[in-house]
Amino acid sequence: TGWLWPFLAAVGAGVLWGRAGWGRGGGRRPPPPGPDVEFMGWRSDEEIRELYRGARGFLLPGEEDFGIAPVEALACGRPVVGLARGGVTETVSDGDTGVLVDEPTAEAFAAGIARAAALRFDAGHIRSQALRFSVSRFHDEMRPLLEGAAVQAGGAAA
Repeated sequence: TGWLWPFLAAVGAGVLWGRAGWGRGGGRRPPPPGPDVEFMGWRSDEEIRELYRGARGFLLPGEEDFGIAPVEALACGRPVVGLARGGVTETVSDGDTGVLVDEPTAEAFAAGIARAAALRFDAGHIRSQALRFSVSRFHDEMRPLLEGAAVQAGGAAA
């Protein structure tokens, strides 16, 4: 296991070693695929932050439109190894804040994880890149657009 242990991974409908998509009540979920995999179930935001901080990285083998989980990992200073499709291509910079993998195969992800292990990531730099997706930046950039749209529509600016 070495560098991989622990490594957060988002898989299917939930997250292994992180927030599960089955809700607080648990619900039905598939059995773990092996002895080194643990379904964590629902966790509080603070517990999730601690899981990210305790991991060496975050693995996202699927495609998501945006994907908040990779940004959460970046905000905790952890590199992301993700499939180079969808939103992760907007949030992760290959070789800088993580590693982008071209194919959704076990072999490609094994190579991506090995590449991530060989790179030297700066947690502070990774965290600073996550700030591009902060709530305050969103508000700062959206307010002028919405105010302009309100004026054009004949309404008063907020």
